[in-house]
Amino acid sequence: MTNIHPVQFADSLTSNIKLREKFIRAYVDKTVNSMDVDDIIHAFADQLWDDIESDIRKNGADSAVEDAVYYFPDLMEQEFSVVDPD
Repeated sequence: MTNIHPVQFADSLTSNIKLREKFIRAYVDKTVNSMDVDDIIHAFADQLWDDIESDIRKNGADSAVEDAVYYFPDLMEQEFSVVDPD
């Protein structure tokens, strides 16, 4: 295989869906296989934090609160006194 510059490879990923999927799969698999369970959980928590923070800034907090009330009603009631009347 001929060596390719990282910038050229990045351009290829932008335009080639099959190559992009292969890269993402390989990158994620390598990342997961090089981490222990605690690292994976912390990485997931960091990503979840970033996603929720971004979503609230862009779209407001309705979706995040709705999810929290649905999945963790005890948390919402005990920590924030939020109770779904339904």
